[in-house]
Amino acid sequence: MRTLNRRRKNTIPFIILLVIHVVMLIYTVRKKNDKSLLVLLFSNIGFAYIFEAVVLNFLKGYTYLPKIVKNKVHDNILGAVFSQAIYVPIVATFISAFKLNWKWKVLFSTYFSIIERLFIKWKIFRTKWWKTSYTFVFTFVYFFLSDSWNKLLRKNYFLVRKITEYLSIYSIGSTGLFFLAIFKNFKLGRGRIHTWKEHYTMIPFFASSFALIQIGLNQLKSRRRKLLLFICVNGIDFLLKRLNLLKDNESLKYLILHHLLGYFISKKVLKFVSTTMKSEEIKEQTSFPNK
Repeated sequence: MRTLNRRRKNTIPFIILLVIHVVMLIYTVRKKNDKSLLVLLFSNIGFAYIFEAVVLNFLKGYTYLPKIVKNKVHDNILGAVFSQAIYVPIVATFISAFKLNWKWKVLFSTYFSIIERLFIKWKIFRTKWWKTSYTFVFTFVYFFLSDSWNKLLRKNYFLVRKITEYLSIYSIGSTGLFFLAIFKNFKLGRGRIHTWKEHYTMIPFFASSFALIQIGLNQLKSRRRKLLLFICVNGIDFLLKRLNLLKDNESLKYLILHHLLGYFISKKVLKFVSTTMKSEEIKEQTSFPNK
């Protein structure tokens, strides 16, 4: 009973923040009625995921303790998903959507800094070398990055569109691989014993490979694109198996299913990003006609 109460004590703040930020997102989407904000949200999640991969996975700057799943490593990553896929990106999108000035950015950076200090006090977030001042600075800069990216999205530059596609597919693929890991259907690592910490340091490279292949083959107009994608992606899987980096045949089976599902989702996402950015480019041109 005491353990259950402890778990609830850790979990409740994460869930409360989840509800607050989902409501914020719904309000933003309804108020603005702008599809491009969803593209911006995908981009913001991708940027946040890359940041978290460096600071959390590689540099071990801090640890999340939401106590939602039993495995401590999975639980840590789940806390990161809440933070970097929901809390911070939604606030950044909200700020960019309503074109809030630097004072609001300071306010929301302070907001996340206060949350971090409370989480540390409640022992549901543990820091190593990371400091709350870093949180303030990086979120403040991140909000300006979101503003700048939002402006670039509306101009539909080729490079910006491709980076956005990459960030979108990377974030979706990383999240999908995380849930595969939670259900113990997928694990990467070297040697006979694969630790989950090692697994999560390899996931960003794996998810990046899938995203880059998907985007590269999406440029092809050939009907063979699906076949080429299947061969390339599963070729990587079998190579990992041959190099003993993939746990077992069970992992291989679930990876194939993940890739098939990922292909259909990515196809929809790529189409959505492309059509939305093109429509925003047209709006931009009609709003500021050439004299």
